Amino acid sequence: METAQRLLHSQFSGGGAPGSSTHCPLSRQPGALPAGELTYTPVAVVTDGTTYDAPPALGLPLEPCAYVAIVAGQEPQVVDLPLGREVSLGRSSSSGVRIDDLAASRLQATIRWDGGPSATLIDHDSRNGTQVDGRKVIGSAPLVSGSEIVVGATHMVVAIRIPPAQGSDAGVDEALLLALDPVMLKTVALAERAANGDSTVLLVGETGAGKEVLARRIHAHGKRAAGPFIAVNCGSIPETLAESTLFGHEKGSFTGASDRRTGLFEAAGGGTLFLDEVGELSVSTQARLLRVLEEHALTRIGATEPISVDVRVIAATNRDVEAMSRDGGFRRDLLYRLDVIRIEVPPLRDRPSDIAPLAQRFVRQLAGDAPVILTADAIKALEAHAWPGNVRQLRNVIERSIAVRERDALTEENLIGLDDGLPTSGGGALRHRVDDVERDTIAEALEVCRGNQTKTAKRLGISRRTLIYKMERYGLKPPPRSK
Repeated sequence: METAQRLLHSQFSGGGAPGSSTHCPLSRQPGALPAGELTYTPVAVVTDGTTYDAPPALGLPLEPCAYVAIVAGQEPQVVDLPLGREVSLGRSSSSGVRIDDLAASRLQATIRWDGGPSATLIDHDSRNGTQVDGRKVIGSAPLVSGSEIVVGATHMVVAIRIPPAQGSDAGVDEALLLALDPVMLKTVALAERAANGDSTVLLVGETGAGKEVLARRIHAHGKRAAGPFIAVNCGSIPETLAESTLFGHEKGSFTGASDRRTGLFEAAGGGTLFLDEVGELSVSTQARLLRVLEEHALTRIGATEPISVDVRVIAATNRDVEAMSRDGGFRRDLLYRLDVIRIEVPPLRDRPSDIAPLAQRFVRQLAGDAPVILTADAIKALEAHAWPGNVRQLRNVIERSIAVRERDALTEENLIGLDDGLPTSGGGALRHRVDDVERDTIAEALEVCRGNQTKTAKRLGISRRTLIYKMERYGLKPPPRSK
């Protein structure tokens, strides 16, 4: 069972002992492990101690739950907010959320959550004050999911999870409900704050990172949730049809226009229009888009009278639109109009704590009733991979591996597609050369930083969690101290 015990220390996943239950699938045990070394608890460990299965409800709360996460200014920390009990924030070692910041008082504030969509923060006359969503707290302040708490240089976000009503679209949050890594928690929190308004949102991130899923989450948590959510990939629309697709046309307005057509802006009335890969639109279409956004009205091709439209626009791109605007490929005025709220969606390699639970979720979705499990070495291989295709690539690897499996235990050898993104010439030898270079680079950085993982990760330009995974993969992690 030694292997199984090591598996219990994958950070930032569901808590509790095997077979136990808590009110929140993301529950933490503050103080039980060092900050950032929280537990991933299997529901079952197979007798040989090499495989484990994920909790059936991982990421989808069966009951309301809430937690606060430190995302900047010190080591990541996630602490559960127990129902009906106060959690203290401060510099004291006995604090529920310990703030290692000289600007914090020993007892800075307390948070109380009573099971609803909001919690309450009370500042206890702290020395330098507490800010919530950019405002200094005088006495107390409400906290909603996505609220940001700032004490000195330490930034925290609050997450409150209410289970979807029976019959609602529980799948709208998809993989983002599995956001356990502080990097992704911060992103989701910002998205939830953006959902409360009606401003345009620009999602920036690599292909496959989950921009559309995040857009759907913003829509589902906003005041337009009852309206339609319409998504269009701007890069897939032929340039000659882009304006007709977005804004509509009248019968006979051009060759082939045999009927009047309603555009996507009209179809999304009262809801949200998601413009994916907006950087692919032609400059002429960008000009019309800008006018619609500014005037909240459009004129169909071939028409003379404008039509009012009530639509929230969320745009997304994997391109550097700022560089495109400097080169004339993207209108700068349109960029300003879209970039009211910018949310950067981190690549999967920067949120390694989410890889194992995401993989388990995809196994459950794609295996159907088959009892497919991932072995310990498969999980380690997935966590060590760079994932150039992000969450979409991870799902593809799981789907392909399940489709061609010869048995129900997926090992590292059975994972199909992990080498995608590497040149194929040279085969395994090339992969080994790449690994050797990466190992030597990490070892050299560790030596320069005298083994300090935080400094080493910063020097390499990766997260500390990614560094730890790679250290374990290459045998660079120091042996545990003997008791």
